Amino acid sequence: MIKQMGYVPNIEAVLHNVEDEQKESYLNYHSEKLAITYGLMKTPFLAPIRVIKNLRICDDCHTAVKPISKVTNRMIIVRDASRFHYFCDGTCTCADHWYHFHKLKNIKHSLRMHIQHGLHTFKFQDA
Repeated sequence: MIKQMGYVPNIEAVLHNVEDEQKESYLNYHSEKLAITYGLMKTPFLAPIRVIKNLRICDDCHTAVKPISKVTNRMIIVRDASRFHYFCDGTCTCADHWYHFHKLKNIKHSLRMHIQHGLHTFKFQDA
């Protein structure tokens, strides 16, 4: 149902060396998705769902939880290693800071590598 709302699985979040179809399947078993599914099955209608994890939420899960919150009309709170994410009505209170932070981090790394290797041409691609 969330694919109909524009969700596209980000298979780059899977680090295993397997076929793309298998990578998409692996994304279904991320801990936060399983916890949210369990919460949807076991909590009263409209009750908020709280998930606490000791790692950062991956880009794919962050992208997937937004439409899940909209479709289910639930507030979904995910506490990851660095912040609280409050998903409600298809948005997150971090305003996708997480995604932009990692994108900026990757750009800084690319710049550092170019400078380190004496390259003067910079090409950036949107992820």
